[in-house]
Amino acid sequence: MAPVTSTIATNLATMLKLAGFDTHLVDCDKQLTSLKFATRRTAQGIAPALVCTHVAGNQLQVPLADLAEKYDAVIVDCGGQDSVELRSAMIAPCVDLMLIPVQAGYFDLETLVTMDQLVQTSHIYNPRLVAQCVINRAPTHAQVSVAEEARAFITDELTQLGVLASVLHDRVSLPGWEKAVVAARSLAGATR
Repeated sequence: MAPVTSTIATNLATMLKLAGFDTHLVDCDKQLTSLKFATRRTAQGIAPALVCTHVAGNQLQVPLADLAEKYDAVIVDCGGQDSVELRSAMIAPCVDLMLIPVQAGYFDLETLVTMDQLVQTSHIYNPRLVAQCVINRAPTHAQVSVAEEARAFITDELTQLGVLASVLHDRVSLPGWEKAVVAARSLAGATR
C-alpha cells in the first residue's frame, strides 16, 4: 500500500507548495517512493521543487520537531504498513494530523481496527493527534455503495478514527487502457 500513501503524500506536498506554504516532505518508507519522486522532479526542473529527506528508525520525534520549526508544513510518508517509523511519527508531539488511506473492502477495513488501537495508545504520548481515514480508489458507478458502507463502518465502529468527506475515486473508463497507452506510444514513436 506504499504507493497509495506516497501518492497522497507527494500530491499534498506539491499542492501545499503551490499554495505558497514552505513544505518539507519526509520519506520514512523503505521503498523511498516520495524521495525518488521529489528527486526526479528536481532533476527535470519541474516546479515546484519539493524538499524531501529520508528518515528512518524509532526516534523521529527530534528530526520532525526540528523540521516543524523550520517549515510551514511537514508531510511524513510512513508507507502503508505498521512500522517503527509509523509508530514513532504518531507519538511525535509536532504531528497533529494523520491521514490513513483505505480502500473500501473488507480486508482493508479490517486493518483499521488495529490502527484504531494504535491511535488510542499514541494519544498517551501525543494527545493532539487527529487520525482521519481517506477512502481511496472507490468505484464511480452510481449503484456501488462501498464508499458509503466504509464510511459507516469507520464512524460507527471505530472510536479514534474519523473519515474525510472527500473520497478518492478510481475510474477506468475502458478495460485494457494500459495496453492502449503503450500501443499509442509505440505508434507515436514509429511515426517520428
